Amino acid sequence: MTTGIEELKLPVVKKGRGLGKRPALICTSLRLSREVMDYYKQFENQQVKMRQVLTDHYLNEQALTKLGFNNETISEGEGYVD
Repeated sequence: MTTGIEELKLPVVKKGRGLGKRPALICTSLRLSREVMDYYKQFENQQVKMRQVLTDHYLNEQALTKLGFNNETISEGEGYVD
């Protein structure tokens, strides 16, 4: 026998990360040379610095692609922006 209260309860909605939140990061494994790791060990947070360098490189290549440089000219060093 039901009292009818079950019908009045609102369904539970699981909250997400919310508006304005950065997307979740993806966990990955990466093998690097000892020299590269020795370089990043000088930073307080190695992972943040690596992410910053990779993001800057990605954004730089995207900007060059929009300007009309293709992968061949980018790899030859033409138009590379520091």
